[in-house]
Amino acid sequence: MHPTIAVVAVFQLCSIPVSQTPNTFINAVASASNVKVSIDGIKTFKDIRRVLTEKPKLDVDTLDNEISIEKELYVVRDTHPGYLMQAVATMYRMKWLAFEDGSPRFLLVPGVEEMDAMYAPKSDGQKARFKATRLLLDGINALADTSLQSDIYSGTGADIRRLPANLQLHVMDSVKALNQGQNNSESIIEPTAALDGKLKVSTSPAGIHGVGEKYIDISGSFGSASFRYTDYKPGTGYIATDRVTKSTFEPQTSARYKRPGVGTYPWLGDRAKQNVSGGTLQEVITETATIFGIHIVCNALPPAVSSKAKPDVDPIRVSGLRLSDALNKLCAALGDYEWEPSDGKFIILRSPINPKRRVPAADR
Repeated sequence: MHPTIAVVAVFQLCSIPVSQTPNTFINAVASASNVKVSIDGIKTFKDIRRVLTEKPKLDVDTLDNEISIEKELYVVRDTHPGYLMQAVATMYRMKWLAFEDGSPRFLLVPGVEEMDAMYAPKSDGQKARFKATRLLLDGINALADTSLQSDIYSGTGADIRRLPANLQLHVMDSVKALNQGQNNSESIIEPTAALDGKLKVSTSPAGIHGVGEKYIDISGSFGSASFRYTDYKPGTGYIATDRVTKSTFEPQTSARYKRPGVGTYPWLGDRAKQNVSGGTLQEVITETATIFGIHIVCNALPPAVSSKAKPDVDPIRVSGLRLSDALNKLCAALGDYEWEPSDGKFIILRSPINPKRRVPAADR
């Protein structure tokens, strides 16, 4: 393999979501501190937290230390801490929680993809059950008869025949959806038989992510049908509010990606005035950042980081190219990495393989 190409293969292209709204997260960080930060070399999230604590005096942490972040390469010089924090969140498809009281405390919490993986229904059967149960619960909560609601939620249960006709249909639809996931024919309940049973709903408090659960039980002489419903809405990410202080959330990404083009980030059109030399992977990344005047965060480095390119290898020819074109040219050499721009002239380098990645069209 061409040694220099092996060094630069970290630059692989991806598409990103485009936000046209003001960056309220950056404003929230700026209101707490405007001290600029610089970070170079291989660092962990603990290192980043220490830097942000020392000068900007920001209280930065992950949610109950449950997010594991490995070593990363940072080439970040004299930038606002909010842009650095946003780049880290974008790297991992997470988001920051900022507190409305203006305190310098910020928590890095799960984003859309991670939360969807944990809580969103996956199979067709799960989706059908989720939809039917949601309609049933909405109908119960809309009942004008509060005593009937109380019977359903108190644990004693309510006769299903007492429910309005539309709710009886939702009960049958829920049982039909539950039947889809049954492999044992003896566990199948005839939906019309369920109308002679009782309906109970119990709730559990929201957990660490702010997702509460409800347990629906339909029972009678036919047996019982029990199923769980979470009140997480797919595509929203972490939803909890702080137990003491109200909080506001700034999503860093969404589940949908769109190629931004140079028009969205004008600095992607900046042209290089020289070529990138060979060297270790870390040296090439650092030199690229210097040439284009950008910041780079790379979440992982392959073994090539410690290997030198041969001295007779030509430099990477990017002189005269726009930054976006230079990155495209470098990633054309392959290596299962992807790049993504972020506010504050940041480039995110992400290691293999982002399943959401799409082959982009040329820059608009």
